Amino acid sequence: MSYLNKKIDLSYLFLLFTTVFLVSFKILRMVAIPGLSSVWNLHLLICASFLAFGIFSLKRLYIGVFDKMILLFLSVALLSFLINRPIELKTVVVFILPLSSYYLFRLNNIEHSKLLSFLNIASIALLVLFIVDFLSANKLGLNLINYGAFISASEDSGRIVSKMMDYKYNPFLKEKFIRPVGVTLSPQSSSVIYASFSVMYLEVFRTLGKLRYLILSALFFSTIILFNAGTAYLTFFVLFLLFLRKARLIVIAVLTLPVLVYFFSIFLYGQSAAISNLEYLIDGIYNQLVQPIVDNNPEFIRQIIFGRGVGEGKVENFFFEFDYVNLLFRVGVINYILLIVILAFTLRYLWKHKEISYLKYIIIGIIVGSIHYESIFKYPSSWILFAIIGISSNSYLKEKYE
Repeated sequence: MSYLNKKIDLSYLFLLFTTVFLVSFKILRMVAIPGLSSVWNLHLLICASFLAFGIFSLKRLYIGVFDKMILLFLSVALLSFLINRPIELKTVVVFILPLSSYYLFRLNNIEHSKLLSFLNIASIALLVLFIVDFLSANKLGLNLINYGAFISASEDSGRIVSKMMDYKYNPFLKEKFIRPVGVTLSPQSSSVIYASFSVMYLEVFRTLGKLRYLILSALFFSTIILFNAGTAYLTFFVLFLLFLRKARLIVIAVLTLPVLVYFFSIFLYGQSAAISNLEYLIDGIYNQLVQPIVDNNPEFIRQIIFGRGVGEGKVENFFFEFDYVNLLFRVGVINYILLIVILAFTLRYLWKHKEISYLKYIIIGIIVGSIHYESIFKYPSSWILFAIIGISSNSYLKEKYE
């Protein structure tokens, strides 16, 4: 084997190990000693290093259209972080550090022929993590993922965490289970990743016809049932329609979704409660969006342009039921539009290139998964999202200039 081949193999192994480690670290650290700061924030330190190295390394490369848009998004996010008071480091963690994966994959080329095997290994790691998490909590009683200790250590250090160990009835299995939280530490956003991989492997199976991809798709689908999250079912349904190439049905589903949600609310809570919630929603939109503009509130205008960020005092009192609207407040109009453009460019490129077009299911799945719960900027969903954008950027430039 030549020196060049060895170098390529080392780069591939480095990317593979880094990806598996960073994607799974949020849940892996709960197996270690919770609260140990040197371990707890290790993934953030690694992401910050990759981000800084990536930005400075771009000067020796041709800067393409993806690079320019990402740099602009990063600049606006940094400006938002600096002008908002009080300054919250969580804004950097949520909206800036995930961009590190863009530079990691932008600067390290993975051949299209090796990308699928790369994803296969990463997928197996995701499945193993899920199996260990679910079985140890429900069947074996080992509790290898120590949710209780994590919550206790987090509260002692002043961190606010969501309730874990969600014991919920599963209508398919007719039994109650502890829902695993997955790699994002949220069953909703974690299950969106698994649903996206399930349909992605269906597409790969249709293209290549190899049984192992159908098996992988089935395994990922089984996790959706065990996650028992409505967001995952919706994501799978939309992606499956896309897989069936039923674009018209997707459009109809999107247009009728608000009406379906309203009638579903009537079915669950009764007509008076549904109307009350609808009035609350309308009042919230008016109070949050219309009234500050009418009052010509300069603080609101600045925040709606550049974003409020996240953290204490930054999240609006009214939480919109659609996280797409919440995201508008958090990142601001400028970066909201930029993000839409970046994702549109990426999907347009993937759609035209069959050798990597299966990646579009992950991007669309993460977008759909944000319809109610945060998914787009929920780590590591955000890290995966920008990694695919980096792969697309690298592939685009390689195709254009070689």
